[in-house]
Amino acid sequence: MSHLLPLLWAAGGTVGFALLFDCKLRDVPLAAVGAVLGWGVYSLALEAGSPKTAFFAAALVIGLWAEIVAVVVRRPASIYIVCAILPIVPGSGMYQTMLESVNGDLPGSLQAGFETLMAAGAIAAGLAVSSAISRLLSLSSLGRRFRLRWRLPRDPAPDGRPRGGGRGEPGGQDAGKGRDRPRGQPGRRRGSQPAGPPDDFAQRR
Repeated sequence: MSHLLPLLWAAGGTVGFALLFDCKLRDVPLAAVGAVLGWGVYSLALEAGSPKTAFFAAALVIGLWAEIVAVVVRRPASIYIVCAILPIVPGSGMYQTMLESVNGDLPGSLQAGFETLMAAGAIAAGLAVSSAISRLLSLSSLGRRFRLRWRLPRDPAPDGRPRGGGRGEPGGQDAGKGRDRPRGQPGRRRGSQPAGPPDDFAQRR
């Protein structure tokens, strides 16, 4: 029960911020699930390693969850990232930095501020890595589809020659243009009118 209570608090805080940010009701549970996953990973990584690693791992999981949900429901991933990342934002470090500054403890203020900046940098790095992974996967899938599309064999024409696919290719749309024109006779430009009979003024001259 002691391990489930922080997860519930993380989900409740995320729901409150999602409603405050005027998110749609269908996006609120998905953002809450991302916050629960991020806080769970943060707690496990904090017990196993340093706080910076815990912040990085939690942000990475939240970013990947947001990217996956964004693809499934066709919504921006930033909606879920902004709401789900709030439980792991180092607010206590910011408060401690200002408190030490007001009390006149300059070394303590600098130490707390440096640790807070390191935590914020780890969160930003985790989100950046998750975004890069999603972009790489999407680009690889697009490239695979493109290669498969261009490797498909084309149906031959009735006369046995390969059927062209586009403009400028053999057998394409522009393949037969200009073949029946006599040599030396210029083609008519687009928009030009054929020469008609001379007008009356030219006949009188």
